[in-house]
Amino acid sequence: MRRNQKRLTLDFHRENVGLVNSKKKVEMKKNRKYLFYIVILGIVIKLGMIFVNNRIYRDAFLYINMAKKDNLQEIAAKGWITYRQELNSYSGIATKKFYSGKHSLKIVNNDKANAGWYYNRIYLKEKVEVENLTISAVCKSKNAMVKPRIHLIIEFTDKTQTSINLWFKNKTHDWEFKSKIYSFDKKINAIRPYCLLYGNTGTAWFDDIKITSNNNKINLVENGDIENTVSLTGALLYSKVPPFYILLLTFGEYIAIGAANFAYLLAIVLGIFTTIAIYAITKHLFMKEKLALIASFLFAIHPFFLRADLGVIRDSLYIPVLIYCIYFAMNAIVNQKDRSDLKSKTIIYWILFAVCAAIANATRREGIELIVIFTIWIFVEMFFIRKEYIKSILSKTTIFFTVFLIWSGISYSFYYFSSNYTLYNWNIIDERVYAFLDRFIHDDVKRLKKWEK
Repeated sequence: MRRNQKRLTLDFHRENVGLVNSKKKVEMKKNRKYLFYIVILGIVIKLGMIFVNNRIYRDAFLYINMAKKDNLQEIAAKGWITYRQELNSYSGIATKKFYSGKHSLKIVNNDKANAGWYYNRIYLKEKVEVENLTISAVCKSKNAMVKPRIHLIIEFTDKTQTSINLWFKNKTHDWEFKSKIYSFDKKINAIRPYCLLYGNTGTAWFDDIKITSNNNKINLVENGDIENTVSLTGALLYSKVPPFYILLLTFGEYIAIGAANFAYLLAIVLGIFTTIAIYAITKHLFMKEKLALIASFLFAIHPFFLRADLGVIRDSLYIPVLIYCIYFAMNAIVNQKDRSDLKSKTIIYWILFAVCAAIANATRREGIELIVIFTIWIFVEMFFIRKEYIKSILSKTTIFFTVFLIWSGISYSFYYFSSNYTLYNWNIIDERVYAFLDRFIHDDVKRLKKWEK
């Protein structure tokens, strides 16, 4: 009797387990169906927007023309960048209305925004007390509801600052010359010049912007006459933008698909795998299938990601590659249950992470941050594990050198190819990182000198 009861209990338990497993399989099939529908929905939305609202952003024209090896007629003024207006740093260079030379800075403000142009920070080589600072410029406006102005932020060596303005007439008027002298009793470290049309609508042109100190005739604004210009192609090369995405568009031109069409095809293909990766990442983090489906659905319809894909900009490649890096790193960590143990599958995931990190770095300068974060994580893991300490250090060291060698091998190979066989000149390490380290080191040296004194 007891044996029969045990058999019946075991049979009942097996039936329940079988029912549970079959329910899970049915749920998994349903979720896969829903995920498939979400992927199809994303493709349909992208295709519909391509045919209905085929809007390529202005920066994308630059990439496409670089891929076609064409020079655009638009130009950029070295040192000058515009913001919060209808024109950008290229179309805002006026070639028909100017006071002298052939160019001027133009502001079109239709939204009552704080619109303007700004120039690179000007550092004074000799930080001396400036007896007087002379500012002069010419300005022309049309239907300007607020007074245009030249605005200077003066930074002193004692780390204080002040601002001064050179005002022009509002409404509509022809070229107006203004000049003003300011006096200071402190040592000036740097000057930041702005051309502004703030807080209201209108159009303004600025030309012959000049700043001199202590009655010196040398203009501190080297490109104050707006005549030092480069073509759009030259502007891109000058800015040292990582060229991987542009070279992909060039490949699209080479195989006769066209740069824009190849960008759309790439965005659709990457979007499929990115949606699946978002689903897998969310499912692992929160252990909920429905939440993972919602996350992948939001990714498929989100305007930001659609804009990146359809605008033909570098983010359409950088964002998917960034998500793949997270996906492969997560799988590598999960696969290595024992942190001191190392499996071949774990190494494969880290290799895929390194490849994606190298592509990200060759697409956007921010891609270097992936390797920085990975390095920090490795060192934290090394000293976090107390059990089997030596074995843990050996496994983490192996992972670190595997990722670093693959990442640096791909990055430097691409750097060598682009610098020797193309026009592009970019740095593997972001220049902003160099600048930060340079400031940090020099500031430390100054502090040490003061301490020694």
